[in-house]
Amino acid sequence: MYKSPIEIVMKEVFQKMNEDFENSVLKAVQKVDINVDKEELLKALIYDRGQYDKGYEDAMNEIKHPQPLKFEDLTPGMWVWDNFFTTFTRLENTYLYSDDALAKETKMTTFYCDAGVLTKPFEENRYYPVQIPWEGDKKQWERTIESCKQ
Repeated sequence: MYKSPIEIVMKEVFQKMNEDFENSVLKAVQKVDINVDKEELLKALIYDRGQYDKGYEDAMNEIKHPQPLKFEDLTPGMWVWDNFFTTFTRLENTYLYSDDALAKETKMTTFYCDAGVLTKPFEENRYYPVQIPWEGDKKQWERTIESCKQ
């Protein structure tokens, strides 16, 4: 298999850039009269970079793969994605139903939709934070916006 000589040069360039960066960080720290072991400083920088990368990856996973909201996460006036109606909706209220012995402590949600204001028992995996990118045609989007204005 052919191996490009540019790849070798690039590895050397990146190695030189890393060495220059390491030395410049060490010089900057020493310039403010802080004595530090170069190896320990590099370990700390590598660790910090790893933590940054992990935090970034976690945040991106939350956006790309949002978790359904729990009943306790829902608050009145909150906009959510309703997976049942496949639209955005605004929650009017959440409460525990306590009038009937059979349905005592049933988690209830009241929300706006095309049909008006509905009250339904809370369903797991139905409501999501409004982070899901819109994937639909323009007419469906306009219908959703109009229903939310009412």
